[in-house]
Amino acid sequence: SSAASDVYKRQAYMRSLEINTYNPTAHLGIGHLLFQLNKDILAANHLTKAVELDPSLTEGYIYLAGIKIRQEKLKEASIILNRGLILNPDHQIGKMMKSDIDKFIE
Repeated sequence: SSAASDVYKRQAYMRSLEINTYNPTAHLGIGHLLFQLNKDILAANHLTKAVELDPSLTEGYIYLAGIKIRQEKLKEASIILNRGLILNPDHQIGKMMKSDIDKFIE
């Protein structure tokens, strides 16, 4: 099941962080799972750590922006998306999110 798979993934990421707390991929993975569970504060902590450790992780910026959108902080979401799109200007989901957000903040 998907829930069992998510638990397994989270355990694997946590084991990885026990070995190396500076593993950006593990922080990104845990952040993504927490994002999906709407645990935004915990997700943001891991996602922020992931992009601090590896600023090239575009997905981290996408999920962080998603949290800001949930919080209705669209200007902050736009700024975060810009950071991710600078690294990966062709990221389709990021481009769509940015386009949608910009309609509301201009």
